[in-house]
Amino acid sequence: MAEENGYKYYISNGSAVIDSYIGDETEITVPDTLGGITVTEIGYGAFSGNSDIVSVIIPDSIVRINHDAFNGCSSLVSIDIPETVVSIQDGAFAGCSKLTSIDLPQAISRIEDKTFMGCKSLKEVKLNSSIDYIGKNSFSEVSLLRQRSLAAGRNGHPGRREHPPCRSKSQRKKCACRESCCCFRQT
Repeated sequence: MAEENGYKYYISNGSAVIDSYIGDETEITVPDTLGGITVTEIGYGAFSGNSDIVSVIIPDSIVRINHDAFNGCSSLVSIDIPETVVSIQDGAFAGCSKLTSIDLPQAISRIEDKTFMGCKSLKEVKLNSSIDYIGKNSFSEVSLLRQRSLAAGRNGHPGRREHPPCRSKSQRKKCACRESCCCFRQT
Protein backbone atom coordinates (compact mmCIF):
# COMPACT_ATOMS: atom_id res chain seq x y z
CA MET A 1 0.00 0.00 0.00
CA ALA A 2 1.40 3.38 -1.02
CA GLU A 3 0.37 6.90 -0.03
CA GLU A 4 0.39 10.17 -1.95
CA ASN A 5 -1.40 13.53 -1.64
CA GLY A 6 -3.96 12.29 0.89
CA TYR A 7 -4.72 9.01 -0.92
CA LYS A 8 -3.79 5.47 -0.01
CA TYR A 9 -3.63 3.27 -3.09
CA TYR A 10 -2.44 -0.05 -4.41
CA ILE A 11 -1.49 -1.41 -7.81
CA SER A 12 -3.68 -4.01 -9.51
CA ASN A 13 -3.08 -5.27 -13.05
CA GLY A 14 -0.78 -2.33 -13.79
CA SER A 15 -3.26 0.35 -12.65
CA ALA A 16 -3.66 2.29 -9.42
CA VAL A 17 -6.76 1.71 -7.28
CA ILE A 18 -7.67 4.25 -4.60
CA ASP A 19 -8.00 2.39 -1.32
CA SER A 20 -8.87 5.32 0.92
CA TYR A 21 -8.85 9.07 1.19
CA ILE A 22 -7.07 10.40 4.26
CA GLY A 23 -6.87 14.05 3.23
CA ASP A 24 -8.85 16.93 4.67
CA GLU A 25 -10.12 18.69 1.53
CA THR A 26 -13.86 19.17 1.20
CA GLU A 27 -13.87 19.79 -2.56
CA ILE A 28 -12.03 16.90 -4.14
CA THR A 29 -10.62 16.34 -7.59
CA VAL A 30 -9.63 12.69 -7.72
CA PRO A 31 -6.14 12.38 -9.26
CA ASP A 32 -5.71 10.61 -12.61
CA THR A 33 -2.29 9.28 -11.57
CA LEU A 34 -0.74 8.23 -8.28
CA GLY A 35 2.92 7.28 -8.10
CA GLY A 36 3.11 7.87 -11.84
CA ILE A 37 0.54 5.13 -12.49
CA THR A 38 -2.90 5.73 -14.01
CA VAL A 39 -5.77 5.53 -11.50
CA THR A 40 -8.59 3.42 -12.97
CA GLU A 41 -10.71 2.54 -9.94
CA ILE A 42 -12.11 4.03 -6.78
CA GLY A 43 -11.85 1.12 -4.39
CA TYR A 44 -14.29 -0.49 -1.99
CA GLY A 45 -15.35 2.11 0.61
CA ALA A 46 -12.55 4.48 -0.40
CA PHE A 47 -14.39 7.63 0.73
CA SER A 48 -17.02 5.87 2.85
CA GLY A 49 -18.23 7.70 5.93
CA ASN A 50 -16.38 10.94 5.18
CA SER A 51 -18.87 13.57 6.29
CA ASP A 52 -16.64 16.51 5.28
CA ILE A 53 -16.62 15.99 1.50
CA VAL A 54 -18.94 18.41 -0.34
CA SER A 55 -18.03 17.84 -4.01
CA VAL A 56 -16.08 15.33 -6.07
CA ILE A 57 -14.75 15.50 -9.62
CA ILE A 58 -13.72 12.13 -11.02
CA PRO A 59 -11.12 12.11 -13.83
CA ASP A 60 -11.53 10.44 -17.24
CA SER A 61 -9.05 7.72 -16.22
CA ILE A 62 -11.60 6.11 -13.85
CA VAL A 63 -13.61 3.20 -15.26
CA ARG A 64 -15.01 1.65 -12.08
CA ILE A 65 -16.52 2.96 -8.83
CA ASN A 66 -16.52 0.05 -6.40
CA HIS A 67 -18.92 -1.05 -3.67
CA ASP A 68 -19.74 1.58 -1.04
CA ALA A 69 -17.10 3.95 -2.47
CA PHE A 70 -18.94 7.08 -1.26
CA ASN A 71 -21.39 5.39 1.13
CA GLY A 72 -22.29 7.67 4.03
CA CYS A 73 -20.68 10.83 2.63
CA SER A 74 -23.48 12.79 4.26
CA SER A 75 -22.29 16.25 3.12
CA LEU A 76 -21.69 15.31 -0.52
CA VAL A 77 -23.81 17.64 -2.67
CA SER A 78 -22.36 17.07 -6.15
CA ILE A 79 -20.30 14.51 -8.00
CA ASP A 80 -19.07 14.70 -11.58
CA ILE A 81 -18.84 11.22 -13.12
CA PRO A 82 -17.08 11.05 -16.52
CA GLU A 83 -18.33 9.07 -19.51
CA THR A 84 -15.39 6.67 -19.08
CA VAL A 85 -17.01 5.02 -16.03
CA VAL A 86 -18.52 1.68 -17.07
CA SER A 87 -19.33 0.22 -13.65
CA ILE A 88 -20.83 1.62 -10.45
CA GLN A 89 -21.18 -1.07 -7.79
CA ASP A 90 -23.64 -1.78 -4.94
CA GLY A 91 -24.19 1.00 -2.43
CA ALA A 92 -21.68 3.32 -4.12
CA PHE A 93 -23.65 6.46 -3.14
CA ALA A 94 -25.92 5.09 -0.42
CA GLY A 95 -26.41 7.48 2.46
CA CYS A 96 -25.23 10.55 0.55
CA SER A 97 -28.14 12.43 2.07
CA LYS A 98 -27.30 15.84 0.54
CA LEU A 99 -26.66 14.64 -3.03
CA THR A 100 -29.19 16.51 -5.20
CA SER A 101 -28.68 15.17 -8.74
CA ILE A 102 -26.82 12.52 -10.67
CA ASP A 103 -26.08 12.11 -14.36
CA LEU A 104 -25.06 8.54 -15.19
CA PRO A 105 -22.58 7.89 -18.02
CA GLN A 106 -23.81 6.25 -21.23
CA ALA A 107 -21.77 3.09 -20.60
CA ILE A 108 -23.63 2.26 -17.38
CA SER A 109 -26.18 -0.49 -18.02
CA ARG A 110 -26.95 -1.48 -14.43
CA ILE A 111 -27.93 0.39 -11.31
CA GLU A 112 -26.86 -2.07 -8.67
CA ASP A 113 -28.57 -2.82 -5.34
CA LYS A 114 -28.77 0.09 -2.87
CA THR A 115 -26.77 2.42 -5.17
CA PHE A 116 -28.70 5.56 -4.16
CA MET A 117 -30.47 4.27 -1.05
CA GLY A 118 -30.87 7.01 1.54
CA CYS A 119 -30.03 9.87 -0.82
CA LYS A 120 -32.79 11.91 0.77
CA SER A 121 -32.08 15.14 -1.15
CA LEU A 122 -31.85 13.49 -4.57
CA LYS A 123 -34.22 15.36 -6.88
CA GLU A 124 -32.95 14.50 -10.37
CA VAL A 125 -31.55 11.34 -11.93
CA LYS A 126 -30.52 11.19 -15.57
CA LEU A 127 -30.50 7.62 -16.80
CA ASN A 128 -29.28 6.57 -20.22
CA SER A 129 -30.80 4.34 -22.89
CA SER A 130 -28.60 1.37 -22.01
CA ILE A 131 -29.99 0.89 -18.47
CA ASP A 132 -31.41 -2.63 -18.36
CA TYR A 133 -31.32 -3.38 -14.64
CA ILE A 134 -32.33 -1.44 -11.54
CA GLY A 135 -31.38 -3.37 -8.42
CA LYS A 136 -33.18 -3.89 -5.15
CA ASN A 137 -33.57 -0.80 -3.00
CA SER A 138 -31.60 1.29 -5.50
CA PHE A 139 -33.82 4.29 -4.82
CA SER A 140 -35.28 3.45 -1.42
CA GLU A 141 -35.50 6.36 1.02
CA VAL A 142 -35.36 8.79 -1.92
CA SER A 143 -38.59 10.70 -1.45
CA LEU A 144 -37.77 14.05 -3.11
CA LEU A 145 -37.08 12.66 -6.57
CA ARG A 146 -39.03 14.96 -8.91
CA GLN A 147 -37.15 14.94 -12.17
CA ARG A 148 -36.25 11.78 -13.93
CA SER A 149 -34.90 11.45 -17.40
CA LEU A 150 -35.29 7.92 -18.67
CA ALA A 151 -34.50 6.77 -22.15
CA ALA A 152 -36.03 3.57 -23.51
CA GLY A 153 -33.78 0.75 -22.40
CA ARG A 154 -32.97 -2.77 -23.44
CA ASN A 155 -34.51 -6.03 -22.23
CA GLY A 156 -37.89 -4.56 -21.51
CA HIS A 157 -36.92 -1.81 -19.08
CA PRO A 158 -39.81 0.63 -19.31
CA GLY A 159 -37.80 3.75 -20.11
CA ARG A 160 -40.08 6.42 -21.58
CA ARG A 161 -42.62 3.90 -22.82
CA GLU A 162 -45.90 3.32 -21.01
CA HIS A 163 -45.74 0.82 -18.22
CA PRO A 164 -48.18 -0.42 -15.61
CA PRO A 165 -49.15 1.88 -12.75
CA CYS A 166 -48.48 0.95 -9.16
CA ARG A 167 -51.14 -1.48 -8.01
CA SER A 168 -52.01 0.15 -4.71
CA LYS A 169 -51.76 3.43 -2.80
CA SER A 170 -49.03 1.98 -0.61
CA GLN A 171 -46.95 1.14 -3.69
CA ARG A 172 -47.42 4.66 -5.07
CA LYS A 173 -46.39 6.11 -1.74
CA LYS A 174 -43.15 4.10 -1.88
CA CYS A 175 -42.55 4.86 -5.56
CA ALA A 176 -39.53 7.16 -5.86
CA CYS A 177 -41.08 9.31 -8.56
CA ARG A 178 -44.21 9.96 -6.44
CA GLU A 179 -46.49 9.55 -9.46
CA SER A 180 -48.89 6.82 -10.42
CA CYS A 181 -46.21 5.04 -12.41
CA CYS A 182 -43.31 2.82 -11.44
CA CYS A 183 -40.38 4.40 -13.25
CA PHE A 184 -38.06 3.06 -10.62
CA ARG A 185 -39.81 -0.25 -10.06
CA GLN A 186 -37.48 -2.45 -8.02
CA THR A 187 -36.51 -5.84 -9.40
